[in-house]
Order: sequence, then C-alpha cells, then structure tokens
Amino acid sequence: MKKVLTLALTGVLACTAFAQSTSNTVGFINQTLPTGFSTFSATPTGLSNGEAAGDYIAGQGTPGDVIYEFSGGAWVAYAYSAAWTGLTFTYNSTYLYRNNSGAAQNLVIAGAVVEEGTDVTMGDFTVGFNGYGHALPIDVDLDSDDLTLAADGFASGDVLYDNSGGAWVAYTYNGATYGLDLLAGEGYLVKVNSAPFTWDYTVGSAPAAVVPATRKSAKVRTASALN
Repeated sequence: MKKVLTLALTGVLACTAFAQSTSNTVGFINQTLPTGFSTFSATPTGLSNGEAAGDYIAGQGTPGDVIYEFSGGAWVAYAYSAAWTGLTFTYNSTYLYRNNSGAAQNLVIAGAVVEEGTDVTMGDFTVGFNGYGHALPIDVDLDSDDLTLAADGFASGDVLYDNSGGAWVAYTYNGATYGLDLLAGEGYLVKVNSAPFTWDYTVGSAPAAVVPATRKSAKVRTASALN
C-alpha cells in the first residue's frame, strides 16, 4: 500500500547539506564505529542501486577492516581496500562494518538525499530474513509517524532486528506496534514469517538535511538471539 509519508524533524539534529542542485540535495552521515561490528545503511545515496562503494567512502578504513553486505539471506564479505574494490552500495540494503583497527573510527558517507514527492521502496521483503537499510535521511518512529504497517504488508509475528553492541535485539510486530525508532544511517534485519510484500511510500516532506549521526556507541539494549 502506498501513501504519503510526512516526516518531521522533531528531536533530530539536522545539519545543512553541503551542496545542492535543481535535481537533488546532497548531504552526509558521519557514522562513529566502535571496535568490532557495527551495522549501517548506505544512506545518503538517494535511490541508487549497485553504485561503487568507493565513490562514497574511498580511502576510509584501515587494513584488516571488513564490510559485509546482507545479500540473498547471507553475509558477503569485502576486505578493506582503498577503493573497497567489488563492494557496491544499494540505498535500502544492510551492511556490517568490522572495525579491526583497535580504536573507534569515523565513516563518512556522502551522496544525494531523497527528494520531496519521491516514490521510495523502503524494502522488498521475502519470507525469511531480509536486510533493510533505512532509506531515509531522518529518524522514523515506527509507531508514531503515521505509518500503516499492517496495511503495508507487515503481519503479527514479523520480527525486526536491531544490532546493539555486536548482538541482535529483536522487536516483534504485534499487529499494531513495533516499539522501535528507525535511525538515519542504520541497517536492520527483517524476518518475515507470513507472506512476501513490498513496503513503499511517497515521501511527503521537503528534502531534509542528513543527520550527522554518532549513534553506534550510544545504543544500549538487551540482546536477543537471532532466530
């Protein structure tokens, strides 16, 4: 089901995009990555599919680092290279960054921000595990931002997993609520237990500047098994 999703910036620290044209707004997200594993999405890459990751993060990282893409129900590994050779970014995919440097690192992703009035496929989900990279450059409260999750295809018992401190935290949809905010620049896993569906919206607000997110080390939740 498609409807207009009007998103407010309430409670979100927004920054001015550093470039702008008549066709798109350009912004960035600055991820703070602790040692070990962190999830992220390729926002802000607009609605790009299969773009060379080096065009967005070239030169960032240290030897020994690994980025994993969740693809086809499994994690595919790409070892650090100056250009992250072979790795591509898709706007609504989920990625894991393994920081082996021994200290926190920054990962700055720059690109195009989704425009007002744009039709966005938030996720195209099959039965079983799916990667979901949050496609919008602002935080979304799944229970309070006028979303119609049941009408859009989510069914009671579907599970959304958020990564916290290297462990997965489970949030189960009860037919009405999830109890979770989707964070700008964050990646998730969605386990669909009923039937495949496409989650799509039209973004109804003006293009928003991207959040300079330093979120990874701030999330503290109780871990749950991934099953």
